[in-house]
Amino acid sequence: MSPAGPKKPPAFAVRFASYEDFVVAYNDHLRHHRVVLPLAQTLAPGTRVRLRLDLPDGERVRTEGTVTGALGPGEHLVELHALGDGGPRHRPL
Repeated sequence: MSPAGPKKPPAFAVRFASYEDFVVAYNDHLRHHRVVLPLAQTLAPGTRVRLRLDLPDGERVRTEGTVTGALGPGEHLVELHALGDGGPRHRPL
């Protein structure tokens, strides 16, 4: 820990431009507490991140997660910290 206190994890936003995008992401990943984070930079597995999920209806959800690996170039799989696991909570903006 630094003298200034613990360092905050990096923050990113994932935007679902349409309901179709959201439904595909939900069926493939979100319902399993995972999200695909598209990034040009590489994040190592185990990296904690803060996320803002921008939903198609204008709602936003903030959460935290841990990078579990890469799905392909520029695509990181993040395991979201689920409600009730003692970790950070999903919280609306």
